[in-house]
Amino acid sequence: MNRGGEGTTRLRVLLLGILGGACVLRLIRLGVKSFWTDEAYSVFVGSAPLSQVVETIRTFDPHPPLYFVLLHVWLRAGGNGESWVRLLSVLGGVTAVGLTYLLGRRVLGQREGLLGAGLAAFSPFAVMASQDARMYPLLTVWGLGSSYLFWLAVEEGDRRRHWAMYAVVNALAMYTHYFGVLFPLAHLGYLAWTRQPWRVLRRWLLTVGATGVLLLPWLPAVVQQIVSGLGWPAFRGGVDEHTLLILLTLLGFGGTLFDMPSYLAGGRASPLTHLLVALPVVGLFAAGLGEIRRRPRPVGFLVWILAVPILVPFLVALHWLPVFVTRYFSFQAPAFVLLLSAGITRLSGVIPRVPARVATAGAVLLMAAYSAPVLASFYYDPRLAVTDWRAAARHVAAHATPGDLVLVVHHAATPFFHYFKGSQPRRVVYVWELAPEAWLRSPRLPESIRRRLREPPFDGVEAARHARRVPYAWVVMREPVPPRALMALDEALRQSFTLVSRVDFRGVDIYRLKSRYQPAATPGSP
Repeated sequence: MNRGGEGTTRLRVLLLGILGGACVLRLIRLGVKSFWTDEAYSVFVGSAPLSQVVETIRTFDPHPPLYFVLLHVWLRAGGNGESWVRLLSVLGGVTAVGLTYLLGRRVLGQREGLLGAGLAAFSPFAVMASQDARMYPLLTVWGLGSSYLFWLAVEEGDRRRHWAMYAVVNALAMYTHYFGVLFPLAHLGYLAWTRQPWRVLRRWLLTVGATGVLLLPWLPAVVQQIVSGLGWPAFRGGVDEHTLLILLTLLGFGGTLFDMPSYLAGGRASPLTHLLVALPVVGLFAAGLGEIRRRPRPVGFLVWILAVPILVPFLVALHWLPVFVTRYFSFQAPAFVLLLSAGITRLSGVIPRVPARVATAGAVLLMAAYSAPVLASFYYDPRLAVTDWRAAARHVAAHATPGDLVLVVHHAATPFFHYFKGSQPRRVVYVWELAPEAWLRSPRLPESIRRRLREPPFDGVEAARHARRVPYAWVVMREPVPPRALMALDEALRQSFTLVSRVDFRGVDIYRLKSRYQPAATPGSP
């Protein structure tokens, strides 16, 4: 009997089952929810001609261009429907599950690799990110590839081809998101911690230098993004220790439970609630960390690649710039679940009178008990779909007359006009033109906004001009709008329009206003 052949067949079947499960979970209700704001922006940029895609990113966006270029090709192949657009992220998410197995097998062993891949496949945080038309699943793929190649180069042969591929993958990561620079930084920490010989450190330095050479074509754009203010996201909130606890629950089981924050939706659960609910998962994770005494290099490596890409942005946000948003860190789910798999394996071998397979199955069922309700909420709970731009656009299209004015506060413009195709006259109002004096005082105001502040603002005079031409105006805005800007908009409109109705589409407010200057047409009832 060829037991080796049977083992290989069983391994392939398990892997195919894990990858199949990962694919199914990421495809469930993929196109049901409308795009949220950032997804619509991705489609907006990716739909432009290729030269304009790069120019838009360079001029108006704080990201590198690779994801948007790939999305451009993807949109040309299959259109801009929700399912097709998000399928690009699904492919990245499923690929990341396979790479989690490869990395786990190399670093910890085949058993932990399979277990880690299974946990990654069913991780709610990873599933949520894989149904989001953003760059984070692709960043996950490059991060796993970078760590896998680094491990091969440092711990399994120091071959030149591994270092060469490592340089290329790091460049791809940095062309996808600037957090990609954190991967080689984490690896440098591991080199220092393990006191690698100068020969290995020199190879790492040369490889990072090669990565820098590959990034030179984009360097002028990086400088422009920083100088223009695009690299200084001052609109985001601060962080504290509770932020790390929220991220822990997202990595562990997707948050969401007992009013915890989810991938996009906020929550009001206290830090104590987070800690108590997450305690069993924290226990397994701590057991994985405890394995560092028995297997210092493998477990230490996972600790470095998990901790550095989280703690560096956290410290930057704590003391300098607000660059830390919890949903960004779905790319750290693989390192987290591999440490969980190390903890599960450790506990399964030390619990008295309990067979290892039974203990492992119990730990897996525990994780499933956490994940199943979170995934069900993600798929079916409308409260977690924070904005319904599709329904908002349909509402306006169904009830607006041909001569109505559609007035959109600029944060809402891209997602709303993705769905709204009416021929009504439209005007985008920027919050900085409603309260220019407040914005001009900001030392980090992008030059593109400063230029717009020199143009005529939206005020009572312009509102009256529109009111003399149209019977109704529809105001579309997304929360939050700065209070000063909201007051300025209300003051500009109230002299020329009266409020007829207001409808809320989960964070999208649609106001219908009647002109004071002319008789109203006979529109359908909203």
